[in-house]
Amino acid sequence: MKKSHLALGMVVLLCSATTLAQGFRLGADAVGMVPTGDYSNNYGVGIGGLVRMEAISPGGFVVTFRTGYIQHLTKIARDDLRTTKKLDEVPILLGTRFYTVARIYAAIEAGVSSSGVTITTATSNISDSSLTGTAALGIGILLGPIDLQFSIRSVDLYRMKNTLEYGSTLGFFINL
Repeated sequence: MKKSHLALGMVVLLCSATTLAQGFRLGADAVGMVPTGDYSNNYGVGIGGLVRMEAISPGGFVVTFRTGYIQHLTKIARDDLRTTKKLDEVPILLGTRFYTVARIYAAIEAGVSSSGVTITTATSNISDSSLTGTAALGIGILLGPIDLQFSIRSVDLYRMKNTLEYGSTLGFFINL
């Protein structure tokens, strides 16, 4: 029930922003994420790509929608079972950016993330997936069609302290 309310709210916000928009941009981002804390004990660095749509409103306010795929490198545990852990993510994020005159911006995004975990030992192979709330805060700069952003993101808001990642995206925009 809560997930359907979140999805409906995201659609309403995106539709509202598009009616006020002065223009649209499409883009693609290369992503690199580094897990921290307990998350880094289980999963390696994440590498992937995102596609993006932005609705540009007056006054430096932009509504963003991003989705894609992030694959974390396999991590080998130090145990007698030769355990390996692998994580993949499909984030779906709706957010906003606030630009300054110098094309520097602050960004906030929220949405859901579908995560798949595979744990393999010498005797078994276990896979599981989950859908969790996710959110990110970032700062960046837009240099013509090139976008560079640094962010911190929680893959699971319920377990925020244990699921933090630091990362960066390097994107390219197409104005419509």
